[in-house]
Amino acid sequence: MSPTARVLLDAVPAPVAGAVVVPGSKSVTNRVVLAAGLADGTSTLHGPLDADDTVHMRALATGLGAGIEVAGDRWNVHGTGGRVLPQADELFVGQSGTTMRFGAAVATRAERGVRLTGTDDLHARPIGPLTAALRSLGARIDDVDGFPPVSIAPAAMHGGRVEVAGSSQFLSALLLLGPLLDDELTVLGAGGGAYGYVGLTVDVLRAFGASVDVDGARWQIAGGTGYRATEYTIAPDISGACHVWALAMATGGAVTVRRAALGADQPDAATLDVFAAMGGHVVADGQDITVRGPEQLDAVNIDLTAMPDQLPTLAVLAAIADGTSRFAGAQVTRGHETDRIRAMANELTRCGVSVTELPDGLEVTGGGGPPSPVTVDAHRDHRIAMAFAAFGARFGGVTIADADCVGKTFPTFWDVSRTLGVPVARTSAS
Repeated sequence: MSPTARVLLDAVPAPVAGAVVVPGSKSVTNRVVLAAGLADGTSTLHGPLDADDTVHMRALATGLGAGIEVAGDRWNVHGTGGRVLPQADELFVGQSGTTMRFGAAVATRAERGVRLTGTDDLHARPIGPLTAALRSLGARIDDVDGFPPVSIAPAAMHGGRVEVAGSSQFLSALLLLGPLLDDELTVLGAGGGAYGYVGLTVDVLRAFGASVDVDGARWQIAGGTGYRATEYTIAPDISGACHVWALAMATGGAVTVRRAALGADQPDAATLDVFAAMGGHVVADGQDITVRGPEQLDAVNIDLTAMPDQLPTLAVLAAIADGTSRFAGAQVTRGHETDRIRAMANELTRCGVSVTELPDGLEVTGGGGPPSPVTVDAHRDHRIAMAFAAFGARFGGVTIADADCVGKTFPTFWDVSRTLGVPVARTSAS
């Protein structure tokens, strides 16, 4: 699809049903690619996500000196042995927040200056708390009033204690830097982040030979360890799976995601508990997980601090539910691909839903259907586009503008939806 492609979703003629495979985890892939790119040998990665975000992380890793061979669902990564060797003065990271933030931290060890840039959308996402923390460790790094792009010059750096608030990506970026420092690094979380994602970072660090001690919101990384090459299998992306399971929740259908249990440690796996609270039935059979939607969804009151990425999905399901749902703890999403709280409030209102924008979330009253037809602006945000697929499958007559933005993390999402029985048609592209 082109950058302005649209899809039209009609109501399903019958509840969705089927078993699908979702791509590998974006969060894990981006962490593993960077660690492997810095390792002391060749790592083999099985089942990585091949999507816009991870393509940019792959490009960043090679741009910092690694070698990567792509062989289908296996990537062979030739690491730099801990050296950071920029291949150009400027490296472009697209719309990928993890690539910008993780890359900025690692690039402070570069042997020559480098500038990291991205799209205009990415340049609106904050990075100031991270760059301030890096400067406290001796880095020479400049941002633009707390936002990307960032410019980095070589500097002598040291370990020590550093505290950072905001996105969990800031914490993860510092942890990924830790093994490259000679001294021990202690990172303290000051609140505001989804610490489950930091747990994914810790798992990757340990798999690649780093020594990490965790005590609540304190992470201690031994200095001088570097990264050790390894063989690593990436679990399915549970964040993406939630969008597919939501189709079952919205239509009273049943969707099985193969091997989903392998991603049980991903923070968004907690969304399965929310599906159950809304009346759904969750069944695990070996590694596969099936979600069956109810005839009528129930309203919920949920704190999304641990899984803020699921605000769009759950808000759309709340628009279908019986009663008023409240979602809090998602303030961090105001700095994601778009201000997701405001964007979701606007698009749900456009669809005839009663919604109140809260400082850290949404209050959504379900009931009724959308004015037909209706066009939803995805705001170039993959999660908003995928979330409204459930709305279209339930009510029909819903066009998603910028539909190809799903390529950021789930390029085959519309094809997968179609195989489950959702009438998906491309309507236009300019």
